[in-house]
Amino acid sequence: MRKEIEENQKHLADTYGIQPGDASLYINGLQIDLDVHNSFR
Repeated sequence: MRKEIEENQKHLADTYGIQPGDASLYINGLQIDLDVHNSFR
């Protein structure tokens, strides 16, 4: 399981620039900027 998690983290870092501990929201494949669109307002 650890190896699979490490592979997923590497894939996300290489493809989307998401590092472990980062958060990102995608809806229908489109990245939503959480700094601009706050769903809690």
